[in-house]
Amino acid sequence: MIPTLLCWATLSAQNSAQPLPPVQMGTAQLVFLSFTQSDPLGDDFAGERALRLRTMVRSLWKEHKALLYGELDGAGARRALVVLDVPNKTAAEALLTRDPDFASGKVTTECLTWYFGKNYVVPGPRFDDFDAYWFGLLVRPKDAPKSTPEESGRIQAGHMANIQKMAASGALLIAGPFDGAGAKRGVFVFKAMPQRDVVDLVSRDPAIQSGHLCLQLFRWHATRGSFLLERR
Repeated sequence: MIPTLLCWATLSAQNSAQPLPPVQMGTAQLVFLSFTQSDPLGDDFAGERALRLRTMVRSLWKEHKALLYGELDGAGARRALVVLDVPNKTAAEALLTRDPDFASGKVTTECLTWYFGKNYVVPGPRFDDFDAYWFGLLVRPKDAPKSTPEESGRIQAGHMANIQKMAASGALLIAGPFDGAGAKRGVFVFKAMPQRDVVDLVSRDPAIQSGHLCLQLFRWHATRGSFLLERR
């Protein structure tokens, strides 16, 4: 997956109308936030618990500790995700316990170490000015087929080529793998665009076509202007 990300970064720079800085690779903690008890939370995140969460993350964003924040549609108990500029799960949880709902267990976390071009994520002009991006979670299915080294090489090459095409189209804003060998393999973030267009782009990926990966796609209401490539 790391060569895939480097391909995305190189191609994005080549296709930009304006010069882009060299990609600075690094890690952060991508944290899914789930609500575990019934609450008055509405689909528009108007509930008291969600407002407390948003206020807490806004303070981390102002301190440049929260790089990204967004609220998810259609992701079940996962109601939001935040990317924290800290080295590990313990440090991420230490920040999040500023919100008493974390300490009480009303909000739970799933923390994944994410590898990406950190300087291609930039502070948006205003934290609570959200745009409707697409967050794609790449997952390896339990019944993923086995393949020979030669087949794996061909699939990986096609996977990388498709990422190049998605970057060249301007649809893909950032991508990166997770550390480790779990079922969750990586992330795609797409600009605000029709869902069918995102699905069409991803469906051309040989890793998806062969069943080695599947994409879970969610509408992600994140801070507008958070990605360098949407400003070019």
